[in-house]
Amino acid sequence: MSSGEQVIRDRYRVIYTVDERPGVKIYRCRDDQSGELLLVAGFAPPEGALSDLDILAKQIAAVRHEALLPLRDHFAEGALYYMVCADPGGQDVERAIRARGGPLPETDVLTQATRLLLLLEHLHNQRPPLFLGDLAVVDVWVNDKGSFLITPFTLATPIGQSPSPYRAPELSRPDAEPTTVSDVYTIGALMYHALTGWAPPTPAQQEAGMPLAGPRSLNPHISPLVEQVLLRALQLRPVNRFQQAREMRIALETAQMMGGRSLGLGPDVLTHATPSPPYEEQPQQTAENVVHAAPGIAPPAAPAPVPVASVAPPPAAPAPYPPPGYPTGYAPAPPRQGLSTGCLVTSAVLLTVAAIGVCLAIAVFLPGSPLRQMLGMSGAAAAPTLAPTEASPAATVAPTATSAANVEPTVPPPTPIPANGSSAPGPDAISPQNVTAITATRQLSMSVFGPVAYSPDGRLLAVGISEAVSLHDATTLDDLGTWFDHTGKITSLAWSADSTLLASGASDDNEIRIWDVSTGRVVRRLSGHTGWIRSIAFAPNGTLLASGSTDQTVRIWDAATGQLLATLSGHTGFIGGVVFSPDSTTLASASRDGSVRLWDVASGREISGFNFRTPLDPDTNLRYWATGVAFSPDGKALAVGSTEGVVYLLDAATGQVIHQLRGHTNWIVIRGLAFAPDGKTLYSAGLDATVRIWDVERGVQTGVLDVHRLDIFSIAISPNGERLASVSDQEGRMIVWDLTQQRPDMNLRIGLGLVTSLVFSPDSEVLGAVGYNGIIQLRLLANDQIRQFAGSSTSVQSLAFLPNGRLATITEQDTVVILDFLRETSSDLTGSTGDPLCIAADPGGKVVAAGANDGTVAIWNGADGQFLRSLKTDLPAVFLVAVSDDGAFVAAAGTPNDPRIEIWRVADGQRVQTLSGMQNSITSIAFQPRGTLFAATGTDGVLRMWNYRTGASERNIKAAPENGWFTALAFSPDGAILATGTPTGVVQFWNPANGAEMAQVQQQFGVLALTFSPDGAQLAAAGRDAGVTLYRAVRSGSS
Repeated sequence: MSSGEQVIRDRYRVIYTVDERPGVKIYRCRDDQSGELLLVAGFAPPEGALSDLDILAKQIAAVRHEALLPLRDHFAEGALYYMVCADPGGQDVERAIRARGGPLPETDVLTQATRLLLLLEHLHNQRPPLFLGDLAVVDVWVNDKGSFLITPFTLATPIGQSPSPYRAPELSRPDAEPTTVSDVYTIGALMYHALTGWAPPTPAQQEAGMPLAGPRSLNPHISPLVEQVLLRALQLRPVNRFQQAREMRIALETAQMMGGRSLGLGPDVLTHATPSPPYEEQPQQTAENVVHAAPGIAPPAAPAPVPVASVAPPPAAPAPYPPPGYPTGYAPAPPRQGLSTGCLVTSAVLLTVAAIGVCLAIAVFLPGSPLRQMLGMSGAAAAPTLAPTEASPAATVAPTATSAANVEPTVPPPTPIPANGSSAPGPDAISPQNVTAITATRQLSMSVFGPVAYSPDGRLLAVGISEAVSLHDATTLDDLGTWFDHTGKITSLAWSADSTLLASGASDDNEIRIWDVSTGRVVRRLSGHTGWIRSIAFAPNGTLLASGSTDQTVRIWDAATGQLLATLSGHTGFIGGVVFSPDSTTLASASRDGSVRLWDVASGREISGFNFRTPLDPDTNLRYWATGVAFSPDGKALAVGSTEGVVYLLDAATGQVIHQLRGHTNWIVIRGLAFAPDGKTLYSAGLDATVRIWDVERGVQTGVLDVHRLDIFSIAISPNGERLASVSDQEGRMIVWDLTQQRPDMNLRIGLGLVTSLVFSPDSEVLGAVGYNGIIQLRLLANDQIRQFAGSSTSVQSLAFLPNGRLATITEQDTVVILDFLRETSSDLTGSTGDPLCIAADPGGKVVAAGANDGTVAIWNGADGQFLRSLKTDLPAVFLVAVSDDGAFVAAAGTPNDPRIEIWRVADGQRVQTLSGMQNSITSIAFQPRGTLFAATGTDGVLRMWNYRTGASERNIKAAPENGWFTALAFSPDGAILATGTPTGVVQFWNPANGAEMAQVQQQFGVLALTFSPDGAQLAAAGRDAGVTLYRAVRSGSS
């Protein structure tokens, strides 16, 4: 509709009206000043609401996200309020679908839906939260590159009453307000429209009896996983939908990761038929070759689709969209039986677990390879089975009646797995004959948390993650980008006073990087140190930067030019922390030599009259290391940390000790001191896993933040003093604390932290690792591709591989599930009476056992998940569990206060042995494959072996005093070798028959977990550096 020569604010010349709804008009305009095309929305708010709309517009204008068109301008003019954003070009989503002549490609839609769900997460995390609310098709633009872009106008548009297929049903009430769950419905409806070519019926139409068409009945190329996501997102009852955008995003990312594969339901096949335009870029499948739903979930009957352009009910029997003239293999599937509400609710619950399970789907690890090959599943089995299957040389699928095209598998058939789940040792297996040639052949690195730092303006939070710098929104922890340039792990971060520059230093890297925060690019590198960087600090009033290194020097730089201004020498040990005084005239440095020195910044000379040295360590007669340093905001006091565990509060002019703050039981870390902005409170962090709060004036502890369980690496306080971020690299977790309440406010988990257990897949191709933070990682060793998902953070043994492409795991919700990729299902294992703490299975997958905090062990049939029995041990809790290789026996290990081990017979649920003698915490247990031995290690320093059938002690092996104790053990698949690890990094190989040591290797970091691959060719060892080392017996002359 033409709007003549209307000009808004004497600047925005209206070209035409794009959309008109009650209370808002959207125009396409030209900016008379710049000549740009713009979209302008004019709102007619109720009387007295202009000021509220102005506040909302200011909040919207501050939001930045790639999927949201930024709000360029906003203003009131008379009784109207206007908002202006860039014209994205392209067309709205409805016109984009019409222009294509049919649904948009699934891959493209999933990519765009993921972007929109990330936008939702960002909007919902605003304070107060923002919502899409009553999204219309004209609020979604598809630009020339195919990207979906949301106009900012929808964030301010009131909820309308006219029929809308995108509006959640609960918003039809006059007093309704949008929520995170209503926004999930909106994205689901948008996806449905884009993937089927038809918008879903409005909620009113559905309530009047018009069913929601199963997406695959309108477009059979939609994958079953995506259909399930859509059906859940479009539930009429909010409680049955995804409750957060993140939940839906994870499910969609999983489906996108699978690339339309069948998750093992059958060979991934492509027809050779040539499709007709406009679908020429999409390989087509015959309808009969497409799996239309997950087991037990049938799509609803196909109703008459509802075009979004019309809000009136459609004709009684419209032709499906697109009209006849489908390309080969694109005809819609025949109608199916409707899906009951009960089934939908059940499927929604299952899908939550399935979303986690599918994230495990490592079929994407090898291009074109289905999950069965990756996890060593039987070739064409339709259901899990313990019987071996034959691998056919060339699988084929018979042509269907609808298509005579030949179909072929995209990959060769997988190697069959023996009935007992373990294969005979191959020619490369580690054996008693070659174990002396054992060699570390590969190092698997994990993402590890480093330092953390708030920007001075309080908007951003920088975090070191291995060799990268990760930027986050300080309020919501939204990921804003990751920067890569260092070659070593990040050790230190520092912000410039104006928050525009970020400096970073790293281990094994002598250069400092200066990053432009607005672009994420390195603007200069500071070279000069001859050792790696341990600490850096910006001066509060400018661009001066100080750095401390392992070369025992401190250097001062002009970060704006990269010029080295001074080299400060005098320390005789590695530099610890460095910090400028609040007026930027003085620099303090701490060192391993036990001294703290003050330097005049202008001259680069050490300031005389200041003197501080840490006390002598009576064990070494050397001074305790001085670690972190921090000036009080008024510059009168200097806090110094030490490896003694004491924080010294010094007079900053003289070095005289004002207070000794005692309470920590381990080192104060370099990045572990922070004053509150008012200077009245000091926070300190150490390797005792606590953050302690001190009254500066009185020198007394007033509180302790003790949620962490392992070493804290770094802390940082927000500029307003309301939040404190603490990072534990060993936990793989960052906690953001609300300091007013002294309680955790948010958590961020990165990587795994320390690896607590390792397990190989049956075909030895995938290594599973369980992290201290509960994250479970699956790594395809052939190409190092990784998939991670959340497991239980209270379990150190939460993963077990089963044959035929299945996993048993303890979930984040502390439930036990079997994830069956062959059938595309996940099933809860019910029957446990306590919270599961550990899980194990035999190699053949006959038995799954889970120990619980109430001292019970639940036993299930590994083939079908049937609950067999619960074993009530005499232990207060079961911390570790093991299953014999034949599945006949289960072992349960108790707590540090009751370190007994009970052996139970699975067949009749009878306890057959109680193994005593362990004096402290049990660290590892295992049955000997093909043998009668049972081995256990503990912190008492003894490796014990019993005959588990008779209970007789066979032998005890004491760890060497210099090694302390045994941290882990593992039998080789044939039972001929027993490997153990120690906290000092020694891996030893024993002959279990006579207890003789056959070989040993030394690694740099202490050993936390060990496992042999089922083919016997590799030993994986998890180290205290959060990495994993792979060992092989290297043949003479091999490289």
